[in-house]
Amino acid sequence: MPNSSADSRNTTRVVRLLICALLLAFGALLASHPPAAQESHKPLSAKEIINLLTNDVPPPRVAELAKQFGITFVMTATTEQTLRDAGATDELIATLRKLAPKTVAPPAEPPPAKPPAESPGAAASFPVLLIESDPGDAQVYVYDEPMGTTSPEGRLKLSKLGAGKHRVRLGHQGYRDFEQTVTLASGPLTVTAKLEAKSPPQAAQPPAGPNPLAHQTAQPANAVPTAVLGMSIKAPATGEQGALVTGLVPDGPAERAGIHPGYSILSVNGKPIMSPQELVQSTAGHKPGDVVEVKFSNGAQTSTARVTLASPKIFQNVPHFIVGHDHGPPGPNYCVGTMWIFDGLITFSAVKGVNASGDTGQKHNFEFQMSNIKEIRRNGFYWAIIGMFHIRMKDGTLNNFVVENDKGAYMPPEQLINAVRRAMRKQ
Repeated sequence: MPNSSADSRNTTRVVRLLICALLLAFGALLASHPPAAQESHKPLSAKEIINLLTNDVPPPRVAELAKQFGITFVMTATTEQTLRDAGATDELIATLRKLAPKTVAPPAEPPPAKPPAESPGAAASFPVLLIESDPGDAQVYVYDEPMGTTSPEGRLKLSKLGAGKHRVRLGHQGYRDFEQTVTLASGPLTVTAKLEAKSPPQAAQPPAGPNPLAHQTAQPANAVPTAVLGMSIKAPATGEQGALVTGLVPDGPAERAGIHPGYSILSVNGKPIMSPQELVQSTAGHKPGDVVEVKFSNGAQTSTARVTLASPKIFQNVPHFIVGHDHGPPGPNYCVGTMWIFDGLITFSAVKGVNASGDTGQKHNFEFQMSNIKEIRRNGFYWAIIGMFHIRMKDGTLNNFVVENDKGAYMPPEQLINAVRRAMRKQ
């Protein structure tokens, strides 16, 4: 009688051997045909390389991906320039040249088209800002950071800004600043800037020199009055008499008497004032504490007030700072002086100018009427690291400054900026 138990065990061994053989065969099949999820990426197109670069993938990493997957495009001169504009380095270009096929038939997608001569970069999918200025040789700033100068024909291409909003400003000596906020997306965007010539400058005021009282008294720089009204003055408009008030010492005699910037001083103690010099002379024989009768006008109404003269020392109550005025590139190119912040007026008088040849640079004197200031703030980009700030006027004029201490070290500008803003709030 057959042994059924032995036959059963033999059958089980055979089944197990068959299962093992099937598993080994299936494993070999998987090894020779990996699943679709493990298949290699298709070769990279020129557009994919550009997208990697413009999305901040480092060029060495892009080169590794190109070596791993290959590329579909031929390295023509146009394609190479487009890649360089997107951020490709010499090393990446060399790698792509080695990997590029000799021919592409048919290409997976059309290669980047050659841009027209007047619009370089037009075929690129990454943001490009094209500046066209009239006149040429204009300084171009983005958020007050200098980006370059337009050509004599008025053209400049900026391809490193990235997508998003950017505030663009163009400046040129003798012209008002041009400013425009642009939004960059893919491809080129052109800004056409026709700069407006400034009005002929008015007659310059005599340089004040290091003595701040010269601003306030219209006297020579070495003359110091014995008693003052506590205000800055200048000649009125042609055909008008008196002395025009441009700024006030905080809580000084003139301010306490109700005089404001823009008023005209008509007489002192009954004697008509025909010029700023005559106003200075009217207090020359007085001492601090003397009372004088001052007649003044706001243009619509004439008033009279009794004013107690003060010592010239009150001018030390006026916020003042050692300031460097930036003349722009190429550097070094600046002047240094004192900035005084009156109620209604900011004055700056340079005592030293510096350029590449040494202490021989141009020196500037400024008067900024508070009512004409559009903004004063610390720069976000241009020399922000040293505390550069700017004053922008309503007519578009902008000047960059930096605060220094008496040893020439750069200082944070917030104290000066806050002093100006407090004075502006009084207007």
